[in-house]
Amino acid sequence: MTAGVFALVLAAALLHAGWNALVKRADDPFLGMAAVCLWGGLFAAAILAFLPFPPSVAWPFLAGSILLHIGYFWLVGLVYRRADLSTAYPIMRGAAPAMTLGLSAWAVGEIPALGGVVGVALLAGGVLAMGFSGGRAASVHALPMALAVSVSIALYTVVDAEGARLAGGGVGGAFAFNGVSDAGTGLGLVPLAALWRGPHIFREIGRRWPSGLAGGAAAFFGYATVIYATTQAPIALVAALRETSVLFAALIGVFAFGETMGRTKAGALGLIVLGGAALRLL
Repeated sequence: MTAGVFALVLAAALLHAGWNALVKRADDPFLGMAAVCLWGGLFAAAILAFLPFPPSVAWPFLAGSILLHIGYFWLVGLVYRRADLSTAYPIMRGAAPAMTLGLSAWAVGEIPALGGVVGVALLAGGVLAMGFSGGRAASVHALPMALAVSVSIALYTVVDAEGARLAGGGVGGAFAFNGVSDAGTGLGLVPLAALWRGPHIFREIGRRWPSGLAGGAAAFFGYATVIYATTQAPIALVAALRETSVLFAALIGVFAFGETMGRTKAGALGLIVLGGAALRLL
């Protein structure tokens, strides 16, 4: 992974942590997530006016991407109801890099060098350790849901990477692919949001448009950058490095929201830093 791609993925991780911080600080995190998804879909649709539409060879991957992202948000919605997100979220994100490594090796034949595998393992271990840094574990009922979310993350990461490569690769292909995917996901989530909370949810989402639009724009640019990176470097390494967003989220929590930094959390962050260094240097 080149220094330029490495820096771009770190910037994308910071954007990911930023919009997740908006959701976390919302009075109703589910509504915060819904606002980011729906306003982000509208933002992506507007961006598409300035980008070439992906070629037909990428359309099956676009359809798969939209369905997988809708499934991901549906599963996250279920996890919100069954577990404390602060413990379930790191498990969802921590298990995903290892799954992505296996899936990308099987599906597209990308097998990183030993240093890359070590980096993925360290990052995944650090993110998982964050899930238990507060001394709490996810409930038995929530754990299968959290792991199902990990599976969906691995699946959409590989599908999006291959779709962007077929869309021509490069910045234009990656951003156009993500634009169509985000717009379709936002549209597909409309009936699910109404089913979960009732039609009145859209009044609340409309009222939250400033944070929803800001979070949606951050989510779009952050993930489009990740998709671009997967056209320039192995999918598993990019997917693992993206999870440094957990590190940035922890730092935001400490410096912006006054959260504590215990020994377990500090050790977990150290593993994440070592994993990132291994991906770059080994």
